[in-house]
Amino acid sequence: MSTKPVDFSDLEDKAFWDDTPAPEPVATVEIPGFVEDCPKCNGTGRWRGIRKCFKCKGTGKLQFKTSPSQRTSARKSAARSKAKKAADNAATFLAWMKEHDAVCTWFQTNADSSFAVSLYQAGLKYGHLTEGQENAVYKAIARDEDGREGFKAWCESYEGVLEWLTTEVAAGNEFAGSLLSAGNRYGSLTAGQLNAVQRNIDENKTTAGAESDLDLFELQKGYYAVPDGDTRLKIAIRRPGKNSR
Repeated sequence: MSTKPVDFSDLEDKAFWDDTPAPEPVATVEIPGFVEDCPKCNGTGRWRGIRKCFKCKGTGKLQFKTSPSQRTSARKSAARSKAKKAADNAATFLAWMKEHDAVCTWFQTNADSSFAVSLYQAGLKYGHLTEGQENAVYKAIARDEDGREGFKAWCESYEGVLEWLTTEVAAGNEFAGSLLSAGNRYGSLTAGQLNAVQRNIDENKTTAGAESDLDLFELQKGYYAVPDGDTRLKIAIRRPGKNSR
């Protein structure tokens, strides 16, 4: 059995080690920073002396890339940008409202509704309503319109009710306004609400039918009596407020 010799001729010119010099280490550049006492623990590293401060992780120090004045300036700039964006969004939403009279009217007539208020605030904040929110508003408008038509039909059975409500609302009577809103929403008034309206109608008829030769309209409110007279009669003049029934 013969063994073939191994040829090492290709290794004659090569070293068994690599004598290439190692690369020079890369110099690290220290980034300048601003070291400050932690405001949560006042630099102690302990929160109220009880436990390790979470903000500085117990070191008592915080490091920032910018100075305190630069950070303050950045916060002020961010606040100005935020305020400008909020103003722009509100202006955009109000401009959109002017182009949609039905929506604008609905918001005005439902100012006491938490649902309407939440939608209005969302519109001011983001500059628009979402598609779902806008659809909800138009559904509410259609529902209110159906309620108004139903209330008108209901009022036909009660003479003078709708006329009194409309007149009093125009005069600023909040009581009448609440009744009209309830009627438009539910299509009718409750028995108690209807009785209250009819009492006011009857009182107005009585006042309008009363005849008197005295015109006290120009008198200021207060107490009046005949000076040095034989009578002890005194008259009190009071003016009804806008919410008087």
